[in-house]
Amino acid sequence: MRSNAWARLAFLLAAAVATSTCSGVAEDDALERRLEALEWSTDRVALHDLTDFSWETVFIFGPYEEGSAVNKAVGGEVMAGGARVDEFENILVFVADGKPVRQVRVKDMFAWGARAEWPADVELIGGPVCRLALVLPSDPDPPASC
Repeated sequence: MRSNAWARLAFLLAAAVATSTCSGVAEDDALERRLEALEWSTDRVALHDLTDFSWETVFIFGPYEEGSAVNKAVGGEVMAGGARVDEFENILVFVADGKPVRQVRVKDMFAWGARAEWPADVELIGGPVCRLALVLPSDPDPPASC
């Protein structure tokens, strides 16, 4: 009976690890809070001004994106291969020197022009419908409905 309980515990731990989205790339809770504070704002803010670490490119991945596709795009392990981005969530992965250095989870983010990869001069803007959108400095403001 006792070995059966250990077998169940081992199975549950293995399942938790297999479905985890955690990796060696640090999540940035402080940046997540700064991004949440900008939700619905109509000010354009340079993403670089909100970060306190070095990065060259940021990737955005939307709901249901597979971990293996995320890892391949950013050049390193960010998510467990079998995991998926949660519903109503986006993951921003910051890359420096070709390797992921930080990640942050954001709810309902919109990427203007359906881009996945963004340069360091990317800006953020909120709006009446979009909580938060990524745009290039040369892009017009996002439409009233995202």
